Amino acid sequence: MLICDDKDVICDYIINVLGKSATYVEARGAYTGERNYIVFSTLTKKQAIELRGFIHQNKLHAFMSVMSTSEVFGKGFSSL
Repeated sequence: MLICDDKDVICDYIINVLGKSATYVEARGAYTGERNYIVFSTLTKKQAIELRGFIHQNKLHAFMSVMSTSEVFGKGFSSL
């Protein structure tokens, strides 16, 4: 999960470089009231590290929170 002010560059990287998809929602900062976006994507650990590097390398204004997932299912994911 990412909170950022420029969703386009981050979503473009997730889709075109990492080969994954993402979902975003518009949000407002509770403290500042500024508009930003929450970007959700399911990535492998390696992909999350690559995304973190991309954010740092390009000095993007983003907050990234990584959550451990034990199972993923639904449209676009194969079942076991």
